[in-house]
Amino acid sequence: MMRVRNKATGIISNVPKGIVPWGSEVVPNDTPPIIVPVVASMPAVVGAVKKAEVKKPDVAREQVVAREPEPVVTREYVQGIDYPYGFDSYQEFLDRTRIIAEQARDGVVIISGSSVTGRSYKTGRDFHTDGHITENSDIDAGIVDNDLYCNERQVDERGFPVRRTRLGDAELLSGSGMRDKNIQMGIKVWAGFPEDREYIVRPHTPPRERRKPVVIEAERKTIQKELSDRRNDDAWKRSKEKK
Repeated sequence: MMRVRNKATGIISNVPKGIVPWGSEVVPNDTPPIIVPVVASMPAVVGAVKKAEVKKPDVAREQVVAREPEPVVTREYVQGIDYPYGFDSYQEFLDRTRIIAEQARDGVVIISGSSVTGRSYKTGRDFHTDGHITENSDIDAGIVDNDLYCNERQVDERGFPVRRTRLGDAELLSGSGMRDKNIQMGIKVWAGFPEDREYIVRPHTPPRERRKPVVIEAERKTIQKELSDRRNDDAWKRSKEKK
């Protein structure tokens, strides 16, 4: 007997003396019959290596990942419930924004800005300290309605109601209803829901009133001036921020 080594696989084995298999070479008889490191160029061996590298999918992990819920984005409301700052109750929130909702039957009425976050836009301070109101805020009412936003007769280029229109009078009446609380409330029309501010959606839109809102002329001029001063001040603040 003699020992030979397969050149391709490196396997050493005993064969009858004088018979050398094809692809093998004779090695000393004292060479132990062991398997030496395989040759990577051998197709069968390469295939075995590739199979070893393929990991079975972690089924248990995949099932866990599939069941994990998507992150839920929560909004911070000053009241901690379902109505914004400036209103004493949920019912008052509905009552004082009803006239806006009546004129926005095809849209969605929202309240946004500092009256939702509970923090002053100017100072960044909280409106409530130990349960006490420390600061007042204007209420930014809005209507999300792309068709109304594109109506140049009702809405100007900045998204505000045009004066002496149905929507403009609704803004004046809703604003005058908040004057007893020393709070101003204006309306802005949005083409879509704002992405850069917190907001609360008014949950119910009542049927549109058949009659046109009536505004006393003296009251109209007073409220229009207040809204104009406020909007000019807002425009000035935005221009300063851009600089």
